[in-house]
Amino acid sequence: MWLKHTGTGEWRYGEYYDTDDFSTHITFYTGSTELFYDGLSKVFRLWTDIRDDWTRVGGTWYRPNEIFYFSHYPEEKPYVEVNASWDANNYIYTQHETEYPNPGDLVTSQSGTLSGTGNSYIFSVSGYPAVTVVMAGNENADFDLYAKWGSPPTTSSYDARGYSSTSLEYFTTSGSGTLYIMVRSYSGSGKWKCWGISGSTNADSGRKTGSLSGTGSTATYSVGGFSKGYAFNSGPDGSDFDLYIKWNSPPTTSCYDARGYSGWAQEIAGPAPGSGTLYFMVCSYSGSGGYATVGLIF
Repeated sequence: MWLKHTGTGEWRYGEYYDTDDFSTHITFYTGSTELFYDGLSKVFRLWTDIRDDWTRVGGTWYRPNEIFYFSHYPEEKPYVEVNASWDANNYIYTQHETEYPNPGDLVTSQSGTLSGTGNSYIFSVSGYPAVTVVMAGNENADFDLYAKWGSPPTTSSYDARGYSSTSLEYFTTSGSGTLYIMVRSYSGSGKWKCWGISGSTNADSGRKTGSLSGTGSTATYSVGGFSKGYAFNSGPDGSDFDLYIKWNSPPTTSCYDARGYSGWAQEIAGPAPGSGTLYFMVCSYSGSGGYATVGLIF
């Protein structure tokens, strides 16, 4: 297989098998094209337009570790399945179909109430090699988040956990099979919502905290990146906090790309596709109290 650096015009040659980890064979570039073709007898050049550190599938860009995630593919499957054909000049055209689920897809959404300290709720999701899990709970309590591949987690046995003094927790975990997720009260009781999103983030605002003084009070933050944008917020039971997101300008309650609104103080807004700066705003529809919020881009 020949790879051409489209910036310099330099050609480099390499070969590997579907059962190999391609990254140990091709290290000079940050992307590659894999050819899967039976009965090949012609000499040809395979053109690959490598852009930055990303691979484009249709109209969506993905990071290499999302497209070529070696450890989670069966050996009999190529990372990218390709249909190939020649033109009149004997150049080959390739059509790619990735095996990896689209990052940024909402794959599960759960909600409930924890009755008190030590109370927990477990659910599961299957079929995704990497999952970002976000939980938003009552900010007058302290809820934690645990996940484990293959069996339900406990407070002492887990593959990932989120624990802080807030009730907004999140992490990304990679594995295979079934991912079990546990929402647990470290202290207190109240409502919670939890979401699973395929893939890992390419931008993370970090957890932002504050307090809304009353109805109509707002707080706005931002994070830069591109692709699918989300925001999440936790708040106190008894209040009703809403959430708004907008690309490239701060949202208002009447101008936004996505919003989360219900009778609860725990919300999700998104996904909203875009690029540039993602602004997210927490707004009190009614009531006051502490909040925690985060903006994530996939």
